[in-house]
Amino acid sequence: MKIVLVIQPKLSKAVSLMTRVLDVIIPSLVLLLFTIAMVGVVSRELRIATPWVEELAIFTLAWIAMLGLPLTQKARTHLRVVSFVQRLSPPTQRKAIIASEIATVVGMVFLVGTGIVFVRESFDISTTSMPGLSVGYFYSAFPIGAALMGIYTLDFILRLLVSPETVTKWFKGE
Repeated sequence: MKIVLVIQPKLSKAVSLMTRVLDVIIPSLVLLLFTIAMVGVVSRELRIATPWVEELAIFTLAWIAMLGLPLTQKARTHLRVVSFVQRLSPPTQRKAIIASEIATVVGMVFLVGTGIVFVRESFDISTTSMPGLSVGYFYSAFPIGAALMGIYTLDFILRLLVSPETVTKWFKGE
């Protein structure tokens, strides 16, 4: 437990920094997506062939989604079913939540590992309609998003271990 007390504040500080960075990156990507969409509309009206516009918009949207997932995890605004956990005693609730969050971290580790393999292969064999660009750059959103979500989940687990009142906040989505 002593190591948790040492790691938790440092991890929470890193998570706060990552959140501030994501709070800049995601709106910037949304602005980029809007710009890409406008380029597509204008080029269509002017009958200029831009086959890369739609593909770039799809990949930008994927990055927005994958970078947004960790923020939903941090804000505890993702979908969850709490009716079963609410029926448990408070100590058992905490254990059930920790077990569920550990399962999430394990799932994210799996996604990061398989995502890295997939991205590596994509760099070697796949290209986009944009000259010289591999889809690996775009697919890397998946392992990066999964890694960030795993870190945010680990931070939540450590907060649960340090302060049991976090369980009450969990039910409220805080």
